[in-house]
Amino acid sequence: MRFTLSIYNLIEIIAVFQGYIFAILLIIRAKKQERYSDYWLGLLLITISTYMLRYAMADIVPEKPNSFIIRLMSCSYMAVGVCIFLYFKTQINSHYRVTRKDLVHFLPFFLYFILFCINSVQIFRHHGKWERPLFFQIASWFFYTYRTVGTIVYWYLSWQLYQNYRKWLPTERSDTEGVRFVWFKRFLIAIGVLIFSGIVLNFIDVFIFTTPLWLDAFQGILVAICIYYLSIEGYTYFQPEGLRYGTTNESIEETTTDHQQTVMIAKMPPQEIEMWKNKILDLLQKERLYLHPELTLTDFSQHLQTHNKLISGVINEVFEKNFNDFINEYRVNLFKEKVNDPKLKHLTMLSIALECGFNSKSTFNRAVKKATGKMPSEFLK
Repeated sequence: MRFTLSIYNLIEIIAVFQGYIFAILLIIRAKKQERYSDYWLGLLLITISTYMLRYAMADIVPEKPNSFIIRLMSCSYMAVGVCIFLYFKTQINSHYRVTRKDLVHFLPFFLYFILFCINSVQIFRHHGKWERPLFFQIASWFFYTYRTVGTIVYWYLSWQLYQNYRKWLPTERSDTEGVRFVWFKRFLIAIGVLIFSGIVLNFIDVFIFTTPLWLDAFQGILVAICIYYLSIEGYTYFQPEGLRYGTTNESIEETTTDHQQTVMIAKMPPQEIEMWKNKILDLLQKERLYLHPELTLTDFSQHLQTHNKLISGVINEVFEKNFNDFINEYRVNLFKEKVNDPKLKHLTMLSIALECGFNSKSTFNRAVKKATGKMPSEFLK
């Protein structure tokens, strides 16, 4: 048997081993720290790495590009999109647990795997000369089509989930810097590029002309980069405590839309709205909750012994701000008072910002610019 190993194959093999190693580390950490999202990230790395290994082995062992093991590896591609979706779903809600209903997402993968095994056994029994019945041909075509279409669908669902989460974030948390998951957005964009380029290359290869080998190698390098990026960023990125997208005061329910909040507040008597407005202002004046960097809408609502929808609706309607901007305005005003205080001359501007409830320099600069239209340094006299 002849083996060929190029620099491209070497990069792919290294990426595969890194993916498997980090997958094991993630699963171990998931058990020790009960980080449920790590299970799905580990499974995602296994599926992508296995699919990558399928192409690397086909290049290294060109005489047997369609061997049983290599074709078996291609099954993993069907689970990639589902793993991406469920990983992010559990990452933005540490209390979310996958149910039997969620496992239905993997049904096409298991059906395809069973069909593949039956097909492989028959080929083996007939020494490679088994002619597949029409049912097998139709089923194989269906699953081959679903492999691409399903991945696109779950990529879109993951993208929509991310966008909805980013819209929800400033309505729930007073500091969003560490929970925006910018790295995951970059990963989704990279996966989207890979899906699109794969479809284009397959179309060209089938209907126009045979694509050169260097294009396939280039796409393999892109997949390897995705594995490197996903394993390192995913492993080093912490899961924020108390992050519960899609939950309200411990009970799981759909996130309230702006329209629903507007309707709810519109039905309230003006006296009741005024009462809640005064309660909110009194709480901020007496308790100064805005000094807590990790303050969330849930924490705020619990102090007032009510639910998130009501407080969020009152803040939006009365103060015409979301929760994040509303709390940061108090922090900015406090910073403006302290920045020129002679007693605080020994402190840096960032130290003063941290005393005012900000959690990072970037959040501080962005909040001051948004609230005043100026940079923090412009308030120095």
